[in-house]
Amino acid sequence: MEEREGRVYKKTNWSVTECLVLQAAKREENDKHDKHRGAKEKWLAIEDYCWEHDVHRSGQQCKDRWYRMALEFKKVYEYQRAIPSGKPSFWQLSGSERKEARLPIVFHQEIYDAMVDWYLNSKPGNGNLVIDTSVPSPADEGHHDASNGNCSGTDEGESDDRSGHSMGNKNKRRKTIAKAALSLASMVERSGDVTSKALLECEDRKDQRLEKQLEFNERLAVRQLEANERLALKQMDANERIASGYINAIINLADALRSLSTPRSAEPQ
Repeated sequence: MEEREGRVYKKTNWSVTECLVLQAAKREENDKHDKHRGAKEKWLAIEDYCWEHDVHRSGQQCKDRWYRMALEFKKVYEYQRAIPSGKPSFWQLSGSERKEARLPIVFHQEIYDAMVDWYLNSKPGNGNLVIDTSVPSPADEGHHDASNGNCSGTDEGESDDRSGHSMGNKNKRRKTIAKAALSLASMVERSGDVTSKALLECEDRKDQRLEKQLEFNERLAVRQLEANERLALKQMDANERIASGYINAIINLADALRSLSTPRSAEPQ
């Protein structure tokens, strides 16, 4: 993917704000569901979105960074949803613990919160990373137990014990599902807040840059006006000197003509 003429692209590491803008751009492009454009056109559109929000990256840079973010996000997400009770979250792990668990060494929670909302709702075949978030419902669990419950030839007492144990497991699963739903709702809310905050920060930077540009143009116009005034004054002084020279020359010429026209007195005999 070629760089576009007239644009100077950043080559430094991506900041958190830039990554948040990138995921917002990818989300907007994904929501369009435009099947008539190729991948190249879509990434160029993402580049344009990023430039509008003060992220000076090329379409290829956006593509490379996105695929890495998606891969790292999936690893963190899979770890987060499988955390046993009382165990530390990804962001509470040390660098060595993350490395040992084959997790990204660094993945900011702001980026995770922004991505988790729409990643969880992505559908197969749309070109995005698909994450399976399906959890068996209580009805499915009951159907599963009923189809596999009493086929082993156990007596009635053993069946009751197993039924009680199964009900205990169901209650635990229900609590786990409810807890996961609350956690997901909280993450979705945070993702919207983080994305909005990042876009507002970009808009603020654009406004500040515009104000600085206007101030610079104003100072430039004042300096140009002052320079024009100085040049006009110099031109006026030069014109006055020329006019004064012409006047003096005319006066001298008039005096010479008068002296010639005046008759001389008769010389003594």
